[in-house]
Amino acid sequence: EEQEVSATPPAGVDVSAFAQQKHRGLYFDGSHRLVRLASFLAGLLLFVLGLLAHSSSTSMGQLRIHYQGDGYDTDPLGTTEEEVVHAQSTCHGVGKTCTFKAKVAQTMRPPILVYYGVGPYYQNYNYYMKSEVSKELLGKPVPAGLREKMCLSYTRVDAQGKEIVPCGMKAFSMFNDTFTIKGVEIDKHGVAWESDVQRYNNPAGYPNKPQTSWLHDRYPGVVTQEDGVKSEQFVAWMRPAALPHLVKRYGWINQELKDGTELEITIQNVYPVDGFEGYKHLVLTELGSFGGRHHGFGYALLVCGALCMVLGAAVAVMAYCQDGASRRSFVDSDPASRPLIPDGGTSSSVSPSD
Repeated sequence: EEQEVSATPPAGVDVSAFAQQKHRGLYFDGSHRLVRLASFLAGLLLFVLGLLAHSSSTSMGQLRIHYQGDGYDTDPLGTTEEEVVHAQSTCHGVGKTCTFKAKVAQTMRPPILVYYGVGPYYQNYNYYMKSEVSKELLGKPVPAGLREKMCLSYTRVDAQGKEIVPCGMKAFSMFNDTFTIKGVEIDKHGVAWESDVQRYNNPAGYPNKPQTSWLHDRYPGVVTQEDGVKSEQFVAWMRPAALPHLVKRYGWINQELKDGTELEITIQNVYPVDGFEGYKHLVLTELGSFGGRHHGFGYALLVCGALCMVLGAAVAVMAYCQDGASRRSFVDSDPASRPLIPDGGTSSSVSPSD
């Protein structure tokens, strides 16, 4: 006898639409035609972007000045020898002020970014990044115990017994080389994140607190007494770099530098890098929609575009082979299309009408 099936589900069974998978959903059911089209369109888009990036990179003028150490492997792809100045022999030595001339190889239009590079410099080490007191940078009162916990002694108190404010390895190791160009003004505003500048504040009693070593005391010519921790040079330095080739903005040039112009550049070489066999360089560069000079980005886009095209072609070949196999399978399965082989060995075919 047949048993009646109860319309009531057993106890403990979730009959919601979600549990029973009755919700409406979307899923990708891509055919080979869609994959081919998407691959070719993506490849075409990447090719166009690659050509634009390469063209933009070629049109961006730059001047790269290596004034201590090697560091030539940091020059971006596409850099020409005319754009590189070798000033190591003139500027080598901590505490030395050097002046030299450099010729602009390609016209640079404003705004021209001025930045410096140092390496190998690992600002991303956890021990280095944590060596600061955040409340102190915000201008809030900080107990001595917290400073002692977060900052090593030599970054907390100087040789004269003065309290270093702010403390920590990051603030203690600020880059303090300075650069000037005769007849060309370098605007040092707009080199740090505005949100960081607004967040940092000088503490109460600044700068009149006795027995205190402030930033402007340790880095004269770089940090002014008026700015203190709100100095954009300091704020930019305090944001850690992710790569060992450390790059920080120094300022902007708001005038055109024409091809063939001879610049008289003065560098105060103060920051020591010999201890870790480091290098330093100064760069003047235009900035376009794709950044400054670097052919590598354009080449990467072109290669990705080519790979997308190859993928589309591979899918097309696979689809063609699959379609051919399907046609052969259909012919083999149709009795009317099979060839007949008589006893004499001569092949002949019979049409359905026969």
